[in-house]
Amino acid sequence: MPRRLVSAIMLTLLLISMLTLTIGTQPVEAVGTIYIRANGSVDPPTAPISTLDNVTYTFTYHIYKSIVVERSNIIIDGEGYTVQGDGSGRGFSLYGIGNVTIKSTNIKGFLSGIFFYSSSNNKVTDNSITANDDGIEITDSSNNNISGNSITANNGPGIFFARSSNSIISGNTIANNNYGIFLHSSSNTNNITGNTIRTNEYHGIVLDSSSNNSINGNIVTANNYGIAITDSSNNTLRDNVMAGNKYNFDVWGLAPTHFVNDVDVSNTVDGKPI
Repeated sequence: MPRRLVSAIMLTLLLISMLTLTIGTQPVEAVGTIYIRANGSVDPPTAPISTLDNVTYTFTYHIYKSIVVERSNIIIDGEGYTVQGDGSGRGFSLYGIGNVTIKSTNIKGFLSGIFFYSSSNNKVTDNSITANDDGIEITDSSNNNISGNSITANNGPGIFFARSSNSIISGNTIANNNYGIFLHSSSNTNNITGNTIRTNEYHGIVLDSSSNNSINGNIVTANNYGIAITDSSNNTLRDNVMAGNKYNFDVWGLAPTHFVNDVDVSNTVDGKPI
């Protein structure tokens, strides 16, 4: 056999071998919405989420679709991977689900990065939530914990509550959103503690028709409004630092009760006590 022909055949076989190896090692990209079903299965099973015990679910690669969680009492560990949307849908959705932890995930490009409806006792921790319309949206839910997240550059609120109560928002960095934290429509008895809230377009923290909340030890800087209380009563503010906002502190209402809030001199505006 001519030497040139042998060389050509060997080169062709080598290229085919390399192409096969490359195709075989490509990570799986999810197709369609991913579900963690109530029975513990992952649907579709080719999605890059692994579990050995139907309790802890671990990402093995980036995901490019929404995830709907139908199982309670689980941990979802993103392992630093990304859930990436196309500007629609929700990154994670929970409807009537409880005791779910979502952690260590980058969530971007959705209408809502994380959405809870009628879901309680869940935890969102150590995630990066960016470039969504709303970062975290929680409606008709209670006893949730949002802590230690970086929530930045969302077009709407970083964290939005509607009719949601008895929850903790603590130790988050919330920056460059439309609003920082927005409690709306009878979102009562929540605890907002130790957050760094800066450079949001409108309000750092706003309480709208929401009462009996505790706002403690937050650093609220360089927003349009620092902390605003609107049509709300019996909220307690302690040790909050407001500085460099266009309007640092605002209270507004239609009834005398809306001006009954507990704000003492431990709160400061540009270094001076309220």
